[in-house]
Formats: sequence, structure tokens, C-alpha cells
Amino acid sequence: MARPRPLHLRDSSVTIASTALGNGGLNLFCLDCHHHARWTPAALAAAEPPARKLWDFKRRRKCSRCGARGSTDRVYLTSFVVWTGAWDHRPPNPTPPQLWPT
Repeated sequence: MARPRPLHLRDSSVTIASTALGNGGLNLFCLDCHHHARWTPAALAAAEPPARKLWDFKRRRKCSRCGARGSTDRVYLTSFVVWTGAWDHRPPNPTPPQLWPT
């Protein structure tokens, strides 16, 4: 029996809005020069439109140290969750106006 094919980021429907509203950020890591960039939820909300998919976000980036393109496999994308110290104080269903002005 064949193994299921892993989901590639370009096939995913995860957006900047769903990541930032879930209190998540993104790490970009360059495999060529080991440069690391961290995007917090606030930085994502300020820099990107909410409907942009993560694959498009990664594809548009390039390493500021060596110039490796995000559209290649030389730039690695991971996500993280920002811990606020108390999960009880998070709104149960955050809405886009909390991050993006209307």
C-alpha cells in the first residue's frame, strides 16, 4: 500500500489572517547562510494582506543576508505560537478588526 503524499505548503489554504489571529508567528530560516527571520503576529498583520496564503508569503521573501529566494527549498518556513502568559485572557473568537483596520 502506498504512503499518503505529505501536504506541501503550496497546497495549503492557510492564510496570514488565520495565522496571526491564532496568535501565531512565522520563522524563515535560510539553509544557505543560516540567517533567521522571525515574524510576530503584529508584524504579519502590518506587512501583509490578511487573505494572502502562507505559500505566497514565503515565495515573495528573500534572505537579506545572501539573497536566497523564498520560492526555492533553500528557505525553510516554520510557525510558532506567541504565549501571552494566560490563555484565559485571549478572546475566544478574535475578529479581523483587532489586527487589521477596516
